[in-house]
Amino acid sequence: MEKEKEEILIKNRSSRACISQGFRLYMGSFRRIFRYTWLPALVLAIVSGLFSAFYVNEYPRMLIAMQTGQANMLQLALGIGSIMSAGSFLVAVADVVFLSYGFSVLNHHSMTAEIPWTKRLVQLDAPMLWRTTKAVLWLLLIGTVLSLLLTGVFFGCRRLLSPLVAVGLTGLVTIVVAVFQLPLTYVVFKYILNPKLHFASIFGLSYRTGLRHWGQLFVVVLVTVIICAVAWLITNVPAIILYLANIQAQTGLLYGDPLGMPDHMTWLTIGIFTIASFLQAYIFLSILFPLYYAYGSIEAGEAERAKALDQMKTIQ
Repeated sequence: MEKEKEEILIKNRSSRACISQGFRLYMGSFRRIFRYTWLPALVLAIVSGLFSAFYVNEYPRMLIAMQTGQANMLQLALGIGSIMSAGSFLVAVADVVFLSYGFSVLNHHSMTAEIPWTKRLVQLDAPMLWRTTKAVLWLLLIGTVLSLLLTGVFFGCRRLLSPLVAVGLTGLVTIVVAVFQLPLTYVVFKYILNPKLHFASIFGLSYRTGLRHWGQLFVVVLVTVIICAVAWLITNVPAIILYLANIQAQTGLLYGDPLGMPDHMTWLTIGIFTIASFLQAYIFLSILFPLYYAYGSIEAGEAERAKALDQMKTIQ
């Protein structure tokens, strides 16, 4: 009973409590989370591993073709670019599917205070996948609008100011824009965990609510991202080494040296990138859990705020 009270979502918590409780829930329930999400994580890892291996092997070759001015450079660039675009799209789709599984776990926990346990091999929550997809598309739309805004700021500054000042001013505006994107984390959780709500209808009010709790969101996001970034770097070391080895080998080939890579290098690259992608999927999944409790803390704080306002109106 005490554990259920501790893990309940709608509860006023400090930023530190959101972070510690989020990671505690994730690590303490990892067996259930893994059983629920391992299949989409594996698909994501294979797709990402194949794409990364292709990029590592082919992108240096394209750079060499460009530097040496080979006659088939345009054809090679178009071919590699098309495959990389298709690969990026597939990785993005696999990311969204995996993310929807994470939100499905949190949605179940928000209603029952428990992480779901499943015996089925395929556990697809279609409504959650659809809501996650719509949330991602909304974020892409917002990101596109902001990118166009920043591009306009840059070119506008270039026409009026020196290039150095234009770059500095654009960088400053970019930081301000990034700062004001933090409340979007609350908006997304509000939309995802409340099936009857529509993103466009709640955006304005939810964004203002997130803005009021900007400090808490900032601390939770900053600390969580730092922890996960360190873990990501540790798990990505073999992949980075392979990437640098391929770059060095292809660069040596440019100057007439033998390639010097073993025949099994392609399969080794795919294997290492796949394993790294699988581990990194669960590292990034852990980010959702502190944000989940930050959302719950904001909801509890807003409920208390509304109650206090009602009491003030009654007194008046």
